[in-house]
Amino acid sequence: MAGPPAVLALIVYLVGALVLFGNPLFHSHQCICLGTDEGIFIWAFAWWPHALLHGANPFHSNIIYAPEGFNIALGALVPGAALIFSPVTAIAGPLFAYNLAMLLCPVLAAFFTFLLCRRLTGQFWPSLFGGWFFGFSTYMLGQLMGHMQMTLVFLIPAIVHLVLRGLAGELSRRRLFVLLTVALALQFSFGAEVFVSFTLFGAVALAIGYAFADARLRASLRGVLGPIVLAYVATAVIVSPYLYYAFQPGGLPILVWRTNMFSNDLLGFVIPTEVTKFGGTHFLSTSTRFTAGIVEGGAYFGLPLIAIICLGARRRWRTVAGKVMIGTLLVVVVCSLGGRLHVNGPTSVPLPWAIAQRLPVLGLALPSRFIVYGFLLGAVLAALWLAEAPKRFAPWLLAALSIACLWPALGQGFWRGSPPVPSLFASSRYRDVITPHDTALLLPVGISGYSMLWQAEAGLRFKMASGYVVPPEAPDPYKDEPAYPILTAGIRVPDVEGAAASFLYTHRVTVAVVDPSLPQATPWIPILERLGWKAQTVGGVVVLRPA
Repeated sequence: MAGPPAVLALIVYLVGALVLFGNPLFHSHQCICLGTDEGIFIWAFAWWPHALLHGANPFHSNIIYAPEGFNIALGALVPGAALIFSPVTAIAGPLFAYNLAMLLCPVLAAFFTFLLCRRLTGQFWPSLFGGWFFGFSTYMLGQLMGHMQMTLVFLIPAIVHLVLRGLAGELSRRRLFVLLTVALALQFSFGAEVFVSFTLFGAVALAIGYAFADARLRASLRGVLGPIVLAYVATAVIVSPYLYYAFQPGGLPILVWRTNMFSNDLLGFVIPTEVTKFGGTHFLSTSTRFTAGIVEGGAYFGLPLIAIICLGARRRWRTVAGKVMIGTLLVVVVCSLGGRLHVNGPTSVPLPWAIAQRLPVLGLALPSRFIVYGFLLGAVLAALWLAEAPKRFAPWLLAALSIACLWPALGQGFWRGSPPVPSLFASSRYRDVITPHDTALLLPVGISGYSMLWQAEAGLRFKMASGYVVPPEAPDPYKDEPAYPILTAGIRVPDVEGAAASFLYTHRVTVAVVDPSLPQATPWIPILERLGWKAQTVGGVVVLRPA
């Protein structure tokens, strides 16, 4: 292979990630996040090793939503990443382990894409650019705000690389089967949604390749199909305990409005959102109409990268590999638009995904996230074009402009969150007010609160009648409770004292913790006091107990 060694590419990506996102690593209560979803994964980093060390059922936790507990398999709680980073968690805590894992996500995604591109191009610099286009894409910038299960995508280019080696006869069928099984099982443990969508679009790519291949290539494709199918069967066996709990009755609902909302806008491919440095704030009148938002709406490629991809597609259209990449890219883009076309906002024009979004499993996916495969295919096409372009200044200028268009808007604080961790939970002081026999209600409950983070920081040493594991649209044990609106959002309900008393009794709550800085939680202080609970301020929070 021409050019410097691969380790140099890894160093470039690592330095880039440290400069762009590394600040929270050096601050005790900052995280690479935006919002509250990061608490789910920080808690997961504490939960999986805790469950295994204590002999607990890792798929059902009774320390959240106590006393009933919760089916952990319904959430994307990254067991593979949690266990891999368990030594870091044990030494430095779950928040630091989470930050380190999130920092490495774009690094590994870029590096494995670099290896894939270098195999196809045989050149270092085009592959270096290709890796950056994928690892630091706007898709990754959005998901890095707190969706770890969607940033652990480095195995996607790695699996493609393995299949290509199998097609070339560099791996025996047995070795290909073993390596694919390991990679697929690990990817499932990182995030089932990515596993399913990768399977879908991988099948599309193989089908297109088989349709346009000659007899010799078709024979090679049939040769690798057996190990691929067997690897999926083996993976299903390995992850069967997870699947058993995930498919329990009352699981995640298929909500068509949600998939339609989290779909890419057609203008989003050329109009940047606020996550990019150059141009993001200049198009707010348009980008704010993209219903997927800045986290899920990561479809912005920018005109320079689109130009490179188009030039690469034009050059390679006559080859089978070119047809596979271009055809799959088109399918990915169309599917990422969801079931209804969005052009500067939603329209009534139906799209093909309208059929798939009502099906089991597929209907749970958010279409906007499919664009991760578009960025991978675009990165490969871009690397191929740069490798074959005339040795002139213009192609590299276009590549540099592409990176500039994707450069993150660091000054907006999207990847430097400061979730509130009261001193009560930042130290062992919580043991003075919450005993192992208590059931604590940490308020507010759900997406508005930080109960998962607080419990994780306290080492999971107490039970709580709180929790937030899956999006609020999914099944919530409290949704039928009369007190639900005030539990999650601080919205008062009729007979609020009666609703609160009923909830406290049903869930055996013995102590409540309210962060007075969170407006959704503060209504609980007078409510509990009227019910006869006594309040005291400890460690930056208000702790209440029955008199």
